[in-house]
Amino acid sequence: MPPRGWALASASSLRALLGAFALAGLACGGDDPCDSVAGPAVVAQVDLSPDDPGVPLGTTLQLQAVPRSACGNPVEDAQVAWTTSAPGVASVTASGMVTGEGIGTADITATSEGVSSSVTVTVRAPDVVTVEVAPDQATITVGETLALTATARDADGDVLTGRTVTWSSDDETVASVTGAGVVEGESPGGPVTITATIEGVSGTAAIAVRPGPPVRLAFRVQPSDVEAGEGISPAVEVVLLDAAGNQTADERAVTITLAENPGGASLDGTTTRDADNGVATFANLRLNRPGNGYRLGASAEGLTGATSDAFAVTAGAVASLEFTVQPVDGTAGLPLAPVVVTLRDSEGNVAVGATAPVTVSLGTNPTDAPLQGTLTVAPVAGVATFADLRVDVAAAGYRLNATVAGIEPEPSASFTIRPGTPVKLRFISPTPNPREDRDIEPPVQVAVSDAWDNTVPVGGTPVSISLGENPVDANLAGTTTRFTVAGVATFSNLEITRSGSGFTLRATSFPLASAETEPFTVRN
Repeated sequence: MPPRGWALASASSLRALLGAFALAGLACGGDDPCDSVAGPAVVAQVDLSPDDPGVPLGTTLQLQAVPRSACGNPVEDAQVAWTTSAPGVASVTASGMVTGEGIGTADITATSEGVSSSVTVTVRAPDVVTVEVAPDQATITVGETLALTATARDADGDVLTGRTVTWSSDDETVASVTGAGVVEGESPGGPVTITATIEGVSGTAAIAVRPGPPVRLAFRVQPSDVEAGEGISPAVEVVLLDAAGNQTADERAVTITLAENPGGASLDGTTTRDADNGVATFANLRLNRPGNGYRLGASAEGLTGATSDAFAVTAGAVASLEFTVQPVDGTAGLPLAPVVVTLRDSEGNVAVGATAPVTVSLGTNPTDAPLQGTLTVAPVAGVATFADLRVDVAAAGYRLNATVAGIEPEPSASFTIRPGTPVKLRFISPTPNPREDRDIEPPVQVAVSDAWDNTVPVGGTPVSISLGENPVDANLAGTTTRFTVAGVATFSNLEITRSGSGFTLRATSFPLASAETEPFTVRN
């Protein structure tokens, strides 16, 4: 058997020979030698990756070497040897692990079966791993400045110097920052995030900006037009401002008063409030009298006060009724003197904007007589006038009721309806049902009446009684003329001398219209 060294040399010579045959075949335009030539693959090239490597000082980087045949296929079991051109810059292990030893460049070479490839490795300064900003949080006032510092550190926590810092603010309107890291308060707010960036790595600080001390007041929510007795809505707000007009966080007490009071109103509700974070809120202010041009004033100790915009107070919705002109005594058949009903809001103001109709009726009615005239009237500027009310039945103790839908009725004062002018006679006793030659019972009564059948209480008026219809030629005996007492003539001893049917009695008194009973029968 030949020695082992010879076998290796022969194998190497054989691979070289086969490679030559393969190349000759390609040159002659023959078939792909990878398909036609049998035997071990020969390394024709070595691929290295990455192809432009860089490594921070003190760190490692794994290089990869792939030996390939002329066909581009990996050569299995091919051994690779690694070397470096500058071990003080970059060292390399037998497995291709590169370590950054010093700043600079070094060529790393991979060799397999006499075929070599190289890449240049750049060893750079350590990477920035963290950036610290100091102070990392602070509060400044508007116009105040604060210098921040940014410190870069590597993976071991060592400080890295000579690095460029870029500064930014996520809200320049609240806190701005210069390229040198100086922050300035622009307006109250925050915390604002101030970011320092070094080589793609960032650190932050949280900066809040507070306003300056309060110097004056301002109405942030103005009073709006409102109905008398109702709370002003939305709630009035007064803000405490610094010299630049920024809202402060001051909590001192603020007091509201009436700066202009055209209606002579009183201001009700809680008129002094402690500010909360610079705002005093007045949620229940109300005025009790209508008027245009009201203004509120705001004051606080040590601060310049403020005056609100003008606003109006109108009368509220109808809450009650009032007879501002009461009914007075009247005469049957004639209109009463005008009666006036006024609509009022909950504060007693005339409800000038009310449009709901007002209706009157007889609330107390001793005679069940109807109330006549225009009973429903639309109010004008909160006032309803009833000019033609009339009651035709005389009596004392009448009262009117005034009503509006949804409002409690309002009763009037008591009044009396007097009888009208006497114009006629009227039998007020029952139709007789007598026996012949007997006194008629009950006694016959005749009243002096006006046109609406009201008894006119006159005295001393002579009234005469006679037979009107007399079917049997009977006589009427007794006292047939009587004088009225309180408007009534009473005949207590009348007799009819014969029985029969169809009799009537007639009463006369000049110049009054006469009266006659219904027909009746005189019994035996």
